[in-house]
Parts: sequence; structure tokens; C-alpha cells
Amino acid sequence: MSKKFIMGFIIFTLILTGCSGKSSSASSASTTSPSSSSSSSSSSSHDLGSALNLVLGSDSTPSVFDSYHIDVNLNTPQLNDDNTKVVNENTIIAADVAGKDIHILQTDPGATTQKEGFIIGEKEYKMVGGAPQEMMGQIALSWAMWPLQVVLNYAYPVYWAKKTGTDSIDGHNADVYTFDSADASKASDAAMSAMGAGDLTAGKGSVWIDQKTGAMLKLDMTYSKSVKDNNQKEIGSGSGSIKIEITKVGQVTVTPPK
Repeated sequence: MSKKFIMGFIIFTLILTGCSGKSSSASSASTTSPSSSSSSSSSSSHDLGSALNLVLGSDSTPSVFDSYHIDVNLNTPQLNDDNTKVVNENTIIAADVAGKDIHILQTDPGATTQKEGFIIGEKEYKMVGGAPQEMMGQIALSWAMWPLQVVLNYAYPVYWAKKTGTDSIDGHNADVYTFDSADASKASDAAMSAMGAGDLTAGKGSVWIDQKTGAMLKLDMTYSKSVKDNNQKEIGSGSGSIKIEITKVGQVTVTPPK
């Protein structure tokens, strides 16, 4: 499976979920967001819905940062192996990114050791026993999939974001926004449910946006959602959290594995 196909798939999915659209705290609303008559009062020009996209970039559009380090912590409610109850699984990712070259350290749910992988241009490698083993798309797919967990839980609540202050993240000036889906109207909730976002029952948190580029520098949010089986039967509900921080902008290099 080629990385171009994988990245095309992820970009298409991000568009469908509304991540690339403008939130109501930006200058215009996405077609997948609630009505533009929302009660959000922020007048910032930052496109909060696309802030993570600006960091990650795509095949056709590079990241706004030449290089960076990213830490991701996803605590996700989902069904257990026999689909009888809701459990939380934790995924931890630390990655150095320089252009299209990526060095990834990932700890999967229940694991005690990290997986290490590289994407170097059009090639990718998994470290096995201290030696690089060339892979055929698995590393790129794993790297492409984690943003979906962010988008599906962040894109709607952030529509209601309001600027609450400024801060500095690793030397970069940032505007700070807080958001809470409790600010949404019942009509907006119904609209989001009709578009397939009805599993999310609540979401709130804060996001730090780079003043210069509009890119995300930090995200700290919690959410709750309904968890269903493959037949769309609700098994229960659960709460999760998402933490992201981007540091070392312009200071990272990625060396091919040896």
C-alpha cells in the first residue's frame, strides 16, 4: 500500500469530518459545522478546525513548521475484546518530524515497551532487535490514523471556542482558546447527530494556537461519548482525553536508521 494512497485517504477523511473547515471562532463556518448563527462570540481569524492540519501538512501542502517534535497522549474509551463493556485504552506517541522524514516512538495500549519506526522520504522502517526492517505502508498508516481520533472528538466542541488569553509554548507566542460543547444549542446538537457525530456527548478543553502561523501548539481536552458495537447497539458510555504538544519547532533533524 503506497504512502500517497494512505495520506490521500486520511486527508479525504479529515475533510469529511470537518477538521479542515472553519470553526465559529474563525471568520467563516465550515459546511459541516453547525449553523453560522451560533452563539460563539470570538472574532479571531484563526481557523481552529484546521490548526492540527497546519502542523501535520499533507502530500500537497507541507507543514507550516520546517521541523518539530510532537507528543500525543490519547486515552480512548472503546469496547473490550468481546464487545461486552467499555474500557479505556491509552496510546502514547512521541515523534520528531523534519519535512517528510519522521522518527516515531509509540507505546500501544497495554504495552510496556515502545515501538520505533521511521518514515524517510518514500521508504519506511520498523526497528526490530535494534536493526531496521523495511516496511510496506504499515508505519505510514499508523501515523496517519491517530489524527482521526483527535478530529472526531475535537472538531465539534472547538466550534464553540472563545479566546481566553495568551501564553508562550516553548518560546512561541500563542493565543489560548477554551471550548465546551455545553455551549451548543439543542438545534446544533441535532444537526451534528444527523451528520454522524452523535456519539460524542460532551467535549471541553483548551487549545493553544501559534500567533504567527495559526497552527496548533498544544491541545488539552476531555470528552465523553456513546460506545456502540458493529451493529450500532449502544454498549455503554465512556470518557476520554486528548493531550498534544508541539515543541522544538525548527530544531529537529531526522537521521535514517542504521
